[in-house]
Amino acid sequence: MRRLLTIGLVSALAAAFAVSAAGTTRDTTTCWAKDGGKLFQIVCPAPIKLAMTAATQAARPAGTRATANALGATGTAGAFRITINSVSLDAAATIQAASSRNAAPPAGMTDVMINVTITYTGFETGAAQAVSAALRAVGQSRNVGYSSVRNSCGPVLPNDVGPSGDLSTNQSATGNLCYQVSTVDIPTLMLYWDAGATKAPWWSLR
Repeated sequence: MRRLLTIGLVSALAAAFAVSAAGTTRDTTTCWAKDGGKLFQIVCPAPIKLAMTAATQAARPAGTRATANALGATGTAGAFRITINSVSLDAAATIQAASSRNAAPPAGMTDVMINVTITYTGFETGAAQAVSAALRAVGQSRNVGYSSVRNSCGPVLPNDVGPSGDLSTNQSATGNLCYQVSTVDIPTLMLYWDAGATKAPWWSLR
């Protein structure tokens, strides 16, 4: 994407070009001044730098991996509104206390329990289990998606949001998700919606 911004500088005309590739977080701005019929590159004046930075940030949608929703924010995924209420980044003791059937995580792994509120906004009904299955956790170290099914914390999850059943229009359910994740991913752990062609929205879990 290219934007052109001009600003008068005495007898010269400065043009700023900002180029940003989709899905990236780096933008470049190049400024040129016109002197007679010739263009030459200059250091961008501060007003141009500020204007282009603001324009680029405004163009980025909230809820991408680069612009993840904050903890506590609500994101929309299909016919569901999802709010991440709280996160326990080391919930192993809580999970084991819930049932003797829940084993301790293997070495190098831990249980992450996330409390969410989901609201169905579509027609007829929407399954809470579908939301539980579509939400993934991921960290930058391993960069693999953790599933609450494939990477379950155990057979018994306290206040599991998945079995909340079918929700009617504007009905909500609040409960927990749990992921057994590598401890190296904890410092950068995020949650995202993985259903359909687009992996979004995203939430920061820190």
